[in-house]
Amino acid sequence: MDSLTMYYEDLNVWKRSANQACAVVQIISHCDNLTIKDQLTCTALAIPSNIAHGQNRRDKQQCLKYLNRAICGTAELATQLTIAHQIGFLDQQACKEILAENTIIGRMLGSLIKAKLHTHNESSSVQAQSNSATDEAAS
Repeated sequence: MDSLTMYYEDLNVWKRSANQACAVVQIISHCDNLTIKDQLTCTALAIPSNIAHGQNRRDKQQCLKYLNRAICGTAELATQLTIAHQIGFLDQQACKEILAENTIIGRMLGSLIKAKLHTHNESSSVQAQSNSATDEAAS
């Protein structure tokens, strides 16, 4: 693996986004509106999927492309959660908790993207920088 890449399973942002996807699926499992249910599920699942896809790309630009899709997915998920709450499909507390986690994930992704943009070919530096940047963003 080159200096720009860590295994996606090692990234805290991937772990948190995968847990968030599970939480979204569980919270909306009772929803009778299949359109909203399917859209929220797809959007929530796309965030960790795009992180994994990006991390497995050897080309830096391709990696950044998928990480940017993931960060855009956090905005999309926030929008859909807000609308689902406003029309009565999600209770306020559940929506608030997921939105708070989603904000943290977005910040972590922003830090990871920034780290990847500024990395030089030092493998250990990238790994330490990526994990410390994502951990710092979660604080």
